[in-house]
Amino acid sequence: MRKMTGFCAFMLALATAAPAAQLPQRPIDALKQNIQQIAEGIHADWGIYAKSLDTGEEVAIDADQPMETMSVIKVAILVTAFRQIDAGSGLPGNVRVR
Repeated sequence: MRKMTGFCAFMLALATAAPAAQLPQRPIDALKQNIQQIAEGIHADWGIYAKSLDTGEEVAIDADQPMETMSVIKVAILVTAFRQIDAGSGLPGNVRVR
């Protein structure tokens, strides 16, 4: 019984000792942590999804949540409009570019 008590005391001391050296943080985990730190100062509903084309690793923070589109949607609309103009097809009759 005394050996068992000594072993338990050793294991308890080992478990409560200083934590072992942490493994280096993966770049994708560092990215996620940085995004979360930046987002703490944003008072809005938002989400993000990013995927590394090199490694296939992903960061998804509230990426599944439905939310209102913001000004970013205008970029895709303008690109499409300018491509149509360049192609000579013009724009629908009710759209004007000034």
